[in-house]
Amino acid sequence: MMEWIKSNAGLKLVALVLATVGWFFVKALISESRTVESIPLEIRLPPGFAVTRASAATVAVVLRGAHDDIRQVTREQLSAVLNLAGEKQAGEKTLPLGPTIIRHPPRVQVVQVVPSRLTVHVEELIERDAAVIPLLTGELPTGYEVERTNVIPSKVRIKGPRSLLEPLTSIETLPIDLTGRRISFRERVDLAPPDPNIMLLNYSRVEADVRIRETPR
Repeated sequence: MMEWIKSNAGLKLVALVLATVGWFFVKALISESRTVESIPLEIRLPPGFAVTRASAATVAVVLRGAHDDIRQVTREQLSAVLNLAGEKQAGEKTLPLGPTIIRHPPRVQVVQVVPSRLTVHVEELIERDAAVIPLLTGELPTGYEVERTNVIPSKVRIKGPRSLLEPLTSIETLPIDLTGRRISFRERVDLAPPDPNIMLLNYSRVEADVRIRETPR
């Protein structure tokens, strides 16, 4: 009796193994692939550093899974995060991009990321003061001239990559139009950093005081 039970248990184990293998085999046969394009690539750096150039801003992701599962995945459910929080050296780096950088629903598998490598240029962030230069545009009527222009504050604090800030000593305002003006005026105007990687720390807007007078005869 015991021999029969042992023999029967062995058969059950074999049947279970075969069923499991068969299930995975069938699942592999009915699974399919799908490529999702233009997933924004987020690059995380330690404080005090920024990416100034990257060979790609988005990635394509190749997914595999059951037909119903893979068709239900939306782009919003996918995200690409390259964690460089441990990198504290500036310079150019070439890094591999693999499935581990992709956050995705658990019912599908990421089998490929395109491109498979990314080249980035990392720079140290620095701060400095920059003089504010009012950008005057347009022409005054005949017989009038700008006597002087003052801005308050005359300097602002900025922050950005070292290569951008080291040669930068001033920052302009948005255009201040003089067309048709005959009298002095004060106007609040936004600052215009020359590069999107330059941040304004204390002021984003200044007050321009433009003094206009009749041209001396």
